[in-house]
Amino acid sequence: MKGFVALVCTLCWMVIVLPGGAAAGDLHVVASGSFPPYVYTDDQGEITGITTEFVRAVLERAGIPETITQYPVSRAMHLVREEPRIMIMTVFRTPEREEQFHWIAPSSPPITSVLFRLTRRNDIRLGSLDDARPYRLGVVRGNNLHELLLARGFSEPSQLDPVVRNDQNISKLFLDRIDLMAGREMPTAVEIQTLGYSWQDLTPVLTLDSDVVWMACSLDTPEHLLLRLRDAARELHQEGVLEEIHRRYLFGLGMIAAIAPRPEGLE
Repeated sequence: MKGFVALVCTLCWMVIVLPGGAAAGDLHVVASGSFPPYVYTDDQGEITGITTEFVRAVLERAGIPETITQYPVSRAMHLVREEPRIMIMTVFRTPEREEQFHWIAPSSPPITSVLFRLTRRNDIRLGSLDDARPYRLGVVRGNNLHELLLARGFSEPSQLDPVVRNDQNISKLFLDRIDLMAGREMPTAVEIQTLGYSWQDLTPVLTLDSDVVWMACSLDTPEHLLLRLRDAARELHQEGVLEEIHRRYLFGLGMIAAIAPRPEGLE
């Protein structure tokens, strides 16, 4: 009887502590923050977006039940680094992260990351990243731009001001609490309008990188799940599914209007 009670308690504990209540044998998918139009929550409270739709198509093709939960970036990254059977939908593949995950496949088109300033801040002109050192920079804690700036010798809190979400960076920039913010062009263009500001009020002043995001699994994910995911993603890429989803969001939902005309000043 004691053994039975112990087993029940163990099973209950596993359901409680695993993300989203997923059982121990499942693959649980985490979304890292809000990243429109790639990953975001719609008016009905559903997680959607370009990457979300592609990941759902991969899971369906692979025959893996869908369980997606949204977390702040730092929490999502902690889960995929520390917990078994976790897949993160959007993570940039960097040399520092190469051995930390099992990489499945790209889950977005190329995304350009830049340093933004307010258009009215004509006093800020950057020819290189080193020129940004005298200024206070807003970053999202735990994302690859935060890691990049730390690796380049920027310190916090004197130079870097980390926040949980990108919309907090945008608000702080317009309140003059930071001088620059590190962000992605398309997500920032979408979020700035959501917050009631104009895209014309922001100017990108320095390109940081341009890359795709990846689906990646925790190191303790079983090999048979990795193979199913990779095979499914490869087939869908060959069929042009990601490109079709991307076109539908940009044109069908009017996302192109959010970023055009593009501000001058990108160096």
